[in-house]
This record gives sequence, structure tokens and C-alpha cells, in this order.
Amino acid sequence: MSTVEPGHRAHDVNRRARLGIRLLMVRQVLVQLLMFGSGVVLARTLPPADFGSFGIALFVVTLAGRLTELGLQPALIQRAGELEERELRTAFTIQQGAALLITALVWCGAGALPGLYPGTSPGLVWMVRLLSLELSLATWRGLSEVLLERALRYDRLAPIDVTGSVAYAVVGIGASLHGQGAWSFVWAFLASSVLRTALVFQAAPWPIRPRLDRRAARRLLRAGIPVQITLTVTHAQYWVTPTLVAGMVGPEAVGFLQWASGNGRKPLEFLDNVARVSLPHFSILQSDVAEVERLLTRYVHVFVLVCGLWLAMLAVAGRDLVALVYTARWDPAVPALALFAAVGLLVAVRVIVGTALVGLGRMVYTARASSVGALVTIGASVALVMVLGPLGVPLGQLAGAAVTLPLMVHGLGDRSSARILGPAARGLCPIAAAAGVGLGVQATTLSPPLRGLVTAGAMTLVYGAVAWWTGPAWMRTTTWRELALAPRAAAPASSSPR
Repeated sequence: MSTVEPGHRAHDVNRRARLGIRLLMVRQVLVQLLMFGSGVVLARTLPPADFGSFGIALFVVTLAGRLTELGLQPALIQRAGELEERELRTAFTIQQGAALLITALVWCGAGALPGLYPGTSPGLVWMVRLLSLELSLATWRGLSEVLLERALRYDRLAPIDVTGSVAYAVVGIGASLHGQGAWSFVWAFLASSVLRTALVFQAAPWPIRPRLDRRAARRLLRAGIPVQITLTVTHAQYWVTPTLVAGMVGPEAVGFLQWASGNGRKPLEFLDNVARVSLPHFSILQSDVAEVERLLTRYVHVFVLVCGLWLAMLAVAGRDLVALVYTARWDPAVPALALFAAVGLLVAVRVIVGTALVGLGRMVYTARASSVGALVTIGASVALVMVLGPLGVPLGQLAGAAVTLPLMVHGLGDRSSARILGPAARGLCPIAAAAGVGLGVQATTLSPPLRGLVTAGAMTLVYGAVAWWTGPAWMRTTTWRELALAPRAAAPASSSPR
């Protein structure tokens, strides 16, 4: 039994979490710069249909991968106390066995895909087969990541992620410039995956020997399967594009929607890193529910601010900015782009609330709430696609996210909406102010490229000023501390990782 006082323990955990978030944010800036640059080159070089073909292939492999995960990695991270070697080896044996079986099934069944997806790239079958190698790689890589994340060792993970992104960008751009088309994404994905697997295992090696301990397997599966159901159901709502839309409209529509979803929900790529740190963070503090809720309130406020700026900017200046950066080829995707940004705002809050629930051990409730939201999303998306076409996908996701969020928050107890979401309502002020300024700039006679840049700049300045003025005191204090412009002693002992 530890003799460290709970307050001191929470302070130490929060300090390490802040460091992890800081490292992952630096990592994410570098990754996003690389991915943005490579994305622009690929979008200017390859047609939307190539994006769609790769999206379909990746969807098939990702769907297969869901069957191999079994929620074991989150279960290992969330598990209280020290991990035993037999637990790691048991998890590896279960996952690797499932991965080998599913990979064999994918190789055998891939030949039927051209009949399901007419009009896709002729190489779709072999794209899927080669991408399925990721299923085994993910198992080897995943347990090393568990060890590093449980120790909040993001100083080791961040450089590896950046290196993997460099490999993806270099290989993808090189292959596209050499006429590889949709295969450019495949080579880039595999190169990044192999490199990251090797580096992560080197950073956190563990004894790779098969073992199946029945008691450990039962304990891990009991905790992991509800998490896996939650993740599978949550992701099922995004399958409408590579299934219904792909079959009805074709790979070009899939390409537009995949591109719009990736860019519209772009802030989630940053915030997912925060959620990644928050799972072990909340799990370590799971016995102190009040501290978890206090931290969650701050996470939610920051998530709303980050996604709010992106939503306002795309809604007002999206068409000008897309034409400037990606060319007018992608103009048909702009309405979906703005809608996906709205989805991203709600999903960001849902993700961090769901992570807190998992960290507190409330996996079953999280699975139920996610299931309800996913069913609403799927039903609404299918119905709207039949009536409106591809635009029904983001509208359906928006409906599902609006249903899921209050259900998730309710899992934290009575009056949780007022406690958790109430303070975040301040984020509506900078959104409204920035949108008003942006619409004013859009009414000018500036050329579209210049108008887009001026609008984005003006909105960002106004948004930042209003957010700073109307935001809570802890946000200003934490910001000054993180920028090293105020003495660290001025920060409260149990301050948020934000």
C-alpha cells in the first residue's frame, strides 16, 4: 500500500499527464505539418476516386482488425496495479492468433470485393491483402505501447509517431509522383506501420513467448470486450460511406466524403492525443471521482474552444480556403466539410467524456450509450443518403452525435450536464464573435484567395481575444504557466493537465 497522500499523488499524476500532453502536442504539430503538406500534394496529384479506392480498402482491413483487438489494450491500460508478464503474454497470444486467422480469411475473401465495389481501382483485391498485414503488426506494436502509456512515457512515443509520419509522407509523395495512383497510399501506410512497430518494440521490449493463462484471459476479456463493443459500435456509424455510398454512387463520392471527414474533423487528430493521455490519467485517479470530474470539466472546455474555431472558420471561409489550398477540384466537398466540422465538435466532447467513464471502470454504461448513438447515426445516415445523396452522411452523424453526448454525460451522475457542459457553454461566445467578423469580411470585394486568408486571420484574432476574455481564470493561469511567462509557483498544486 502506498503511503503517498492522495493530494500529492494526484498532483504528481497531473504533472506527468501535463508533460505527456505537451509532448504529444509538439508531436502532433510536426505530424500535422507533414500530413498537411503530403495531403496537399496528393490532393493536387491524385483524383478523388483514388482517395475513395484506398478508403474502401482501408475500411475492409480496419473492419477485420476490429475482430482481433478484443479491447485487450484498453483493458491492460485501465487495469489497476502492476501488470504481470503472464498477462502480457496471454494478451499477445489471443490477439496474434485472432490476427493470423482473420488475415487468412481476408486473403481468401478479397477476391469477391470487385463485385461489391464496381468502378474501384483494379488493384483493390491486392490492396486489401497487403494492408491486412497490419493486423499482425498492430498486435506486436500494441503491447509495447501499453507499457509506455501506462507509465505516461510519451517522451518515447512522440518521436516514434513523428518518424512514422515522415515515412508516410516521403513514401506517399514519392509514389504518387511516380504514377502509383491509389497504391501510393498503400506503400506509405505499410512503410509507416513497419517502421513504427520496430521503433516502439525497441523502446519498450517485452518477452515474446506464447502463453495462455486462463484466469488472466478471463479477467482481460471481461474488461476488454465491453470496451471493444463500444469501439466497434462507435465506428460502425462511419461505415455508411465505404458501404452504401460506395455501392450507390461510386469511389469518387467516397473520396469526397473521406476527404471532407478527415479535414472537417481535423481538430480531433490533436484532441485524440489528449484523450490518449487522459485514459491512463483518469485510470490512475479512478479512486478520486471528484478529481476526475474536475479535470474532465477542464478538458471539455478546451475541446470546445479548439473545435469551435475550426467550425466557425470552415463554415464562413471554407470555400475560399479549399480552392486556394486544394484547388477547385474539391469544391463539391465543401458543404460536407463544414458539416463534419460540426460533428467534430460534438464528437470531441463525447470522446473525452467516454474516456473518463472508461477510466472510472464504467465500461458497460459507455458501451450502451455508444450503441444507442451509433444506431441513431446509422439509421439517420442511411435514410438521409437515400433522400439527399452523399450529404446525408454528415447530417446523419450530426444527429447521432447530438443523441450520444447527453447520454454519455448522464453516466457521470445526477446534474452532470450542468456540472460538465455548463462551464463549456462559454465557448459559444468566441464562436459567435468570430463568425460575425468573418461574415463581414466575406461581404467585401476582395479576390477569393485573399478574402479567404483575411477572413481566417481576422476570425482567429477575434476568436482568441474573446475566448481569453470570457474564459475561466484557470485557463489563463495554465496558459501563462505552459508558456513559461509566469512563475510556476503561481499555479495551484492540483492544476489541470491543460
